[in-house]
Amino acid sequence: MKLVVTIAEVAEMLGISLNHAYDMANTGQIPSIKLGRRIMIPVEALNKLLECEMEVGQRGKTTCNEL
Repeated sequence: MKLVVTIAEVAEMLGISLNHAYDMANTGQIPSIKLGRRIMIPVEALNKLLECEMEVGQRGKTTCNEL
């Protein structure tokens, strides 16, 4: 199992455009790290973000601050 994925892989997984995925990573909406010149997304952090976003929708929370 991969520990990190590329922005392109995240865009495909989430069904969003590559530009939108880069924008989300650059603004901190998607947790990211730089490895050399590449921006990579830790899979565990992405999973936690998605779980939190599901809770926001289901429980009426306002944000996912714990990330």
